[in-house]
Amino acid sequence: MHDIDGYETLAVLGTGQFGNVVLVRRKSDRKLFAAKIPHEEDNAARQAARQEAQLLMTLQHVNIIQFVELVDKDSQLALVMEYASGGDLEAFLRWQQESVGRLSESAIMRIFIQIVLALQYLHEHRVMHRDLKPKNILLDGDGIVKLTDFGVSKLLTSSLDFAQTMTGTPHYMAPELLEGGAYDYKSDVWSLGCVLYELAVFTPPFNGTALGAVVGKILHGELLPISEQYSSQLRALVSNLLEKDSSRRPSLSDILKSDVVQRHMLQLVSVATSHQPMLLDQFGARINLHEVIKPLESVSPFPNYPSIHTVDHNSDGNHDQVQHMPVAKPPRLIQPETDFARQLFFENQLASTSRGFEDAEHSRSFQSDERVKRMCASTNAWFTEISCPLLVLSVMTKAKHKKIIAIGKNYEAHAREMGATSAPKDPVLFLKPTTSYVRNGGSVLLPPGIGEVHHEVELGVVIGKGGKDIAESASMDHVAGYALAIDMTARDLQAKAKKAGLPWTHAKGLDTFTPISDFIPKSVVPSPHDLNLWLKVDDELRQNGNTGDMVHNIPFLISYVSRIMTLEEGDLLITGTPEGVGPVPVGSVLTAGITGLIDVRFPVETRVYKA
Repeated sequence: MHDIDGYETLAVLGTGQFGNVVLVRRKSDRKLFAAKIPHEEDNAARQAARQEAQLLMTLQHVNIIQFVELVDKDSQLALVMEYASGGDLEAFLRWQQESVGRLSESAIMRIFIQIVLALQYLHEHRVMHRDLKPKNILLDGDGIVKLTDFGVSKLLTSSLDFAQTMTGTPHYMAPELLEGGAYDYKSDVWSLGCVLYELAVFTPPFNGTALGAVVGKILHGELLPISEQYSSQLRALVSNLLEKDSSRRPSLSDILKSDVVQRHMLQLVSVATSHQPMLLDQFGARINLHEVIKPLESVSPFPNYPSIHTVDHNSDGNHDQVQHMPVAKPPRLIQPETDFARQLFFENQLASTSRGFEDAEHSRSFQSDERVKRMCASTNAWFTEISCPLLVLSVMTKAKHKKIIAIGKNYEAHAREMGATSAPKDPVLFLKPTTSYVRNGGSVLLPPGIGEVHHEVELGVVIGKGGKDIAESASMDHVAGYALAIDMTARDLQAKAKKAGLPWTHAKGLDTFTPISDFIPKSVVPSPHDLNLWLKVDDELRQNGNTGDMVHNIPFLISYVSRIMTLEEGDLLITGTPEGVGPVPVGSVLTAGITGLIDVRFPVETRVYKA
């Protein structure tokens, strides 16, 4: 496939009747994007892409895929958009059903509420999506929902207009649309109900082997109830959204005011620290708090905002406990347990980053950050009436009992540079605490007097399905994706520990000693054993190796480790480093990457102790 002007094509993300969606990297800044490329000979598809670009460039919302540019030059046409690395909701639900099981109600509602907010924004701008379905709902690396595929969306001239063209996917089409009559925004509400049903059941509400059977069930069939394991409020919401009479369906505003949505809305409040520039940039489009959360004096003391309370509920909506969360400084995450296995990897990182923010050496003024100034200037603000910009919407939660499993001397050349005659016959294992995570852009902090600290760039394997005694032949089924990791090592401390026959915990487990990239889905890594890993200290290239040189490959390592300890969703297995490790001085900047996939950057600073 030819490169797009100004971009390098990396992988095909999806193919369809009208063209392809590819992963591209912009040559000017090496950022990743998705590009929709219609077939060159399909004039209708090319015109639809141009119309979609015109619509997307007018939309700015965190839950709508962001327009980047339209490349329309000679015979080349490509709609370049934000890249959502978590894949689409259809694939996620299929993976969830096969590997984990049903979603919790809180997980369902976190997805659902974000879809509602995106639709509300569209309808306020007189846009009907008209093809809402799990395939057109994406998740970014942090699990944030992104609506996409606006190729059949329609702009209405007023809120009272009705559309009359049949379009969309039959399983998610509203009855009034299938009957060929006029329809309005309530057809999107029907599709929303179908998605909510599928989140709970893993199949569309009206299914069949033939189109006629599907249409017949939508028009005349009875809705099969969802499991009673979900609350009566959620089950009632599904029924209301799938009301065949469109005039009786709730509006999006009614949905947002419903008790079940209100209850889960408060659970969506989380933190973005100054060490999360990606999150700050993503939340440029926001909503007004009072338009979404009605007064709840017993739960949250609006409008004085001295604090926020989050409420945990059982399935019947009763209060189990109330947790107080002050906003004088960035609050710690208080969220229910999640079924997002692919997020667990990031949740430990964010929890670690949140703790790091409280350290004096991490502190800096939010108001001096230009991203934040732009964010707070918006008239539609994500919860910024409470404490701009300390609180933003996030679906990340506290992860529990997840671990970093590291493999030592898994490259022959590295084993030799460390003084060994060859790599060990059996893998060398050690553990690192998840408090050592620091996300891209954060600082690596070196305690004073620690001696030499070395860099070790490694491929990380993110476990998506837990297991014990995993067969080597089945190991890759347990992989959700990958990440680039740097195993920071206090080399002098490690040498002393080795000499005394002691563990390496002090040398490897310090806070910020596992710099980490964003999540890379397995689907965009054709072969994890043919990846080029590189690392620079300032502008000096130190490490440049290929994962094909591993002594023990990934399937073997997963099987080997699982015979020693149970692997869990969200665990990170770092697979060893190629040769070229060396010292990292304070004041330097670490840059590293997986060629063609991802880059990271970490300044190195001195840790300042509080006492």
